[in-house]
Amino acid sequence: MQGISGILKSTFNKRSVLSKQVQSGMIVEFVNELIHEYWGKKGAEQAKAKFIKNKILTIFTVNAGMSQEIKFKQNKILETVNTRFDERVLNQLKIVAGGIDKGDDIP
Repeated sequence: MQGISGILKSTFNKRSVLSKQVQSGMIVEFVNELIHEYWGKKGAEQAKAKFIKNKILTIFTVNAGMSQEIKFKQNKILETVNTRFDERVLNQLKIVAGGIDKGDDIP
């Protein structure tokens, strides 16, 4: 069975802006699902992946405690995402404490 990344590559030119935007959206959604899987509903309410820039995924959290929890699982999250998308789509996570609604106005 062909992975998500394979489908994107065969459908869009790998360098196309649309392909990169679609893939970024899929990665953000996948990480939010991982957060829910690892920390449950309460964790999903306290942390949200928002956007990717230069292979760095920014995650906003409601407090420093949740930021620390994500830091502990950072390597596992990166490994899971890169495996799922069949390539190194993320190099690191940027975790920002202080409110999950902060990143709503950032492109």
